Amino acid sequence: MGTTSELVWVLSALLAAIPIAICYGARWWLDRGSLEPPWSFPVVMLAGGVGGVLFSLYGSPEVERLLAHWWGLPVASDSLLVGSVVVPAAEELGKAIVLLPFALTPWFRGPVDGLVYGFAAGAGFACAESFMYFATAWEVAGPDAWFWEVVTRTVPAALIHGGSGAALGAFLGAGRFDGRPLVGFWAPVTGFVAAMLIHGGWNWLVGAAAETGDLRFHQAAALSLPLVFMAGVLSVRAALRVELRGTAPGLALELRAGIINHDELRAALDRRFRRRGAWLRPAIRRGPMVGALLGLGLALHRYRQQGRGARRVNRWRARLVRARGPAA
Repeated sequence: MGTTSELVWVLSALLAAIPIAICYGARWWLDRGSLEPPWSFPVVMLAGGVGGVLFSLYGSPEVERLLAHWWGLPVASDSLLVGSVVVPAAEELGKAIVLLPFALTPWFRGPVDGLVYGFAAGAGFACAESFMYFATAWEVAGPDAWFWEVVTRTVPAALIHGGSGAALGAFLGAGRFDGRPLVGFWAPVTGFVAAMLIHGGWNWLVGAAAETGDLRFHQAAALSLPLVFMAGVLSVRAALRVELRGTAPGLALELRAGIINHDELRAALDRRFRRRGAWLRPAIRRGPMVGALLGLGLALHRYRQQGRGARRVNRWRARLVRARGPAA
């Protein structure tokens, strides 16, 4: 029996970690692995998990009391209002506490970074929450309840928690990339509203389905998952286009100055082209080279927008030279 319990705990941890695996897969697909230090992703995931859980446990009662004070009426803890407003607000605040200070670091440069880091914060929370649900189901109700939790929580947790975190991060990244103070002020507000719509809307549909037993709420909840996924795909495409338009002018000037060549410019701007690898000499490692080109483009954009960061531009140029190797 002890061996079975240990195996279930291991399986619960592995299944709960699926959002984290998705997050690392997205970072690899977007070629962002060489743009930040290796500790940044684990730190954001851990902080997102801890922050979300703490705010869920200790922040929800405070938000509930605040809401009751505004309404002038007591709020039932098991009501749809709590499930669709109070709980999502507390959990999203926990993620925001992680992302807001991280958005001021040199590794948070634009909407693509925002999407990836926001999803990472949400993935950390989804992992922690799902593991608690899986473990509790096994200990309290046995294998059938555990299997039901795994089936019904694994995918929704990744999409809803990761998607709401990504929405907040995308707006924070867009505000950072734009550089205008007014945009930077409204970006976190808009991102938080978007995160609440995703998270709160899902909780409301699930809560209404459980409360009424109406099949239409179940169908709407099931339909919302592919919609959130498609919205995420479109958001990534839009974020890539925004960064492309922002980084292309600066990299074009680098080409004219002889700092990069035509193949390197095309690799920086065309993800499909750089994945072919034909533009690289055999001795050059692809990861550092791609990271240096993307980092240089993003640093040049910030310098052109804000007139700051000349040293960062020169550091990325130096990294590009090192990535080419001694024969460059």
